[in-house]
Amino acid sequence: MVATRTKFETMMQNLRDDLLHMGFEVEALLQDAVVLLARPLPEAVEEILRRDDIIDLEATRIEEQCLRILTMQQPVLATDLRTISMYLKAASDLERIGDHAVNIARTGTKIASEGGIYRPLADIPLLAEKAGLMVHNALEAIIRHDVQCAEAVIAADDEVDALYRRMRRDLQQAMLQEPSNIVPASHLMFVVHYLERIGDHSAGIAERVLYRETGDLRHLSMSSGSHAIAA
Repeated sequence: MVATRTKFETMMQNLRDDLLHMGFEVEALLQDAVVLLARPLPEAVEEILRRDDIIDLEATRIEEQCLRILTMQQPVLATDLRTISMYLKAASDLERIGDHAVNIARTGTKIASEGGIYRPLADIPLLAEKAGLMVHNALEAIIRHDVQCAEAVIAADDEVDALYRRMRRDLQQAMLQEPSNIVPASHLMFVVHYLERIGDHSAGIAERVLYRETGDLRHLSMSSGSHAIAA
């Protein structure tokens, strides 16, 4: 029995390490993608795509590890089951964050090919900073089993949503005022949407941390998808 538990704990530690490695790769991918939005380089965008492919494979491997632990080790402790559930959810959300980072990098290339943006990137760097910090803190909450940190991530999602709404209104107004703004501003509209969704996925990870630490099902009242605000 002791040997079985030791093997289980080793598998769980490996799973945790793999998830955090994936998470920090996603965090770096997002930071680099935002830089490419202002200074797009085709070869750098291709590198972003290559890195995202690796992240996708890591997400699949983490899912397989979770299923292997469930079938081979058959954990019975509620905390163990909640932990595996958290890892599964986090891997899925991190994979989607990586996809959004790719879309941001690609959008920079589109904007550049069409003559550039209608004005400086305005508050996009601020929105990107807030969303990126949510990703980082969600990972920190996993590392430290930190309920307060997870709660702060969820609270930060409200700030990201408010900034997103304001930026969307500004971009819509710019398109109405000057027809030449329509195409570049519409690209930026997608970027702010991707960043808002990154905040949603980070909040989804934080909710799973809260559930893992407390066992309170009320923390699962919202999935990452239901964080999205009205269009």
